[in-house]
Amino acid sequence: MVFYPLHVVPSSVNQKVGPCATTYRPVGDSAKGEGTCPSDCPHLDVDCYAQEGRSNLWQMRSVGMHHVVADLAKRDARFIRLQTTGDFYKPDGLGGYTTDLEYVDDVIAFCKANPHRFVWTYTHDIRRFVADTGLSYIAGNIPPNFFLLASTEDDETKAWAHAHGFRTARVIKTEPERASDEIFCPYDRALHHGKTGKEISVRCVTCQLCWKAPEGKHIAFLQH
Repeated sequence: MVFYPLHVVPSSVNQKVGPCATTYRPVGDSAKGEGTCPSDCPHLDVDCYAQEGRSNLWQMRSVGMHHVVADLAKRDARFIRLQTTGDFYKPDGLGGYTTDLEYVDDVIAFCKANPHRFVWTYTHDIRRFVADTGLSYIAGNIPPNFFLLASTEDDETKAWAHAHGFRTARVIKTEPERASDEIFCPYDRALHHGKTGKEISVRCVTCQLCWKAPEGKHIAFLQH
């Protein structure tokens, strides 16, 4: 049985995601053993949402927490927001980082064993994830109840992710920056226009645009 730095909140207090189970992994440079994120993530230590507010408190707590992924089955939640903070990576022992394959294997096994639960998350290094795991939607080897979005920063990576069947997500600063194949996250758009979380009725578990968007549409988060 393998345990991971994974803090589990059975019933989310996250205003954006809504009523579901949420998990948190440490935020930081995985190559240096400081967290589980890609070393070259441009948001790390700059404008990462996971290093602010309540999310930051949960991710800091995850450093000292160790859970096995199978423990999620004990949570009475139809929806699971995996890795509300953090990512899939760990040090490779050579000064770089690699995908934590045991962790990924356990996540996939959990999804297959619990087809009635829906799990969604993001990765900031989709190329590394696919190269290390061999998993992609185009290959047809990802469970239908596991939805992984590729967080992208440039057109080349976005096109690469699309070619492998992944929907993409990116953070933009102004509405005109939205590409024609993207849709706005309605929650972040409302925050961008000055509303508070309590004033916004939409939640991830009811919206589901990330995984039920029209064919070919991808998500754009407006910075707020």
